[in-house]
Amino acid sequence: MIVRPQSIPGVLAACAALSVVSCFGQLHGSEATSEAANEFLREPAVATASDEITELSPQIVSFLQEPVVDDAESMVTSILEARSRWQTRVGALFLNRSSVRRYGFSNLFPFSIYSTPSLIYNAADFNFPSAVSVDTSVRYTAVWSDIDFRYFGVLQATSAVGPFSAIYAGNFGMSSSVAHFTASLESSLQSAELNLRREVVPNVALLAGFRYVQFRESLISSQEVIYGSQGSVTTMGLDWRAQNELFGLQVGAEGLLLSYADRLRIEAAAKAGVYGNAASSSLFFEYQGSSFTSGNYWNAFRGNAAFVGDVNLTATFQFTRHVALRTGYQLLWLSGVASGTEQLQTLSAQTFGTYSSSEILFHGALVGVECNW
Repeated sequence: MIVRPQSIPGVLAACAALSVVSCFGQLHGSEATSEAANEFLREPAVATASDEITELSPQIVSFLQEPVVDDAESMVTSILEARSRWQTRVGALFLNRSSVRRYGFSNLFPFSIYSTPSLIYNAADFNFPSAVSVDTSVRYTAVWSDIDFRYFGVLQATSAVGPFSAIYAGNFGMSSSVAHFTASLESSLQSAELNLRREVVPNVALLAGFRYVQFRESLISSQEVIYGSQGSVTTMGLDWRAQNELFGLQVGAEGLLLSYADRLRIEAAAKAGVYGNAASSSLFFEYQGSSFTSGNYWNAFRGNAAFVGDVNLTATFQFTRHVALRTGYQLLWLSGVASGTEQLQTLSAQTFGTYSSSEILFHGALVGVECNW
């Protein structure tokens, strides 16, 4: 009796079974078994398999016609959509300027040739409070790398000292006099950077890009002198200004330090670069008496190399899939810049220059909101 298999797997199984039987029969010399095998092979089993394939052909054809490439592209698209393409961060920085290096200020303008000046106050007396800075960034996630832009700036941080009073004699050949002094130091900072960011290993990314930093500072000092015997009043004012325009390339790294339940993330980032600094300084001196006014103006320029280092540590809490709250600590270090208080080192009765070897540190807390879509 010949069994006709009703499915393609059955054909394969029957062929395998008959092969075994045929081999067994040949080993035992059974002609009946061999004839049965030959008769089976002569049967139109192919036609039966062909009929089965014909019945299944609509499904096979449909499967083969499926757009496999489109499915792969759809899969990649789904992965990219699952990972948000855009990220924006908006917040505030509460930055403190570092302490000012000790440098004495006298009761006369610094290059007085008329009498010996007296020390009234020191530059280290300037203590800066926290200044609020706008902090914003935008990141676009591309296939090969991320494009990251960030800006923050302290438009004006001000520290003031005085008024001080002092009694001294011999100014301009006059008798003893009383002087009142006030001074203020104003700092401003702006930073803009554009980086390419790429994750090289899980949770660690390298970045490189261009950065611009502007740091400006002005020291305004005034004194009012009342001469005893004459009763006249003379006002003297100094307006020092230092400006720095830094352009350069930077490299850095970002890393995920801790992740908890897909809600809390603690991250750290560090960047550093060497910059070209177009530094300049100026001094305006005004001397005003009861019947006259005079003044002088000096300025100088200098180009030099500078260093900028940036470190931040942040904690992010994910409220929803698209919104998170950020808080942390920011530090920015400037080296090789001109500051307002240290320009006195280049001043004499005959010369005026720009001193650009100061080191300034801005640091403080940051808070903000992060949105992903």
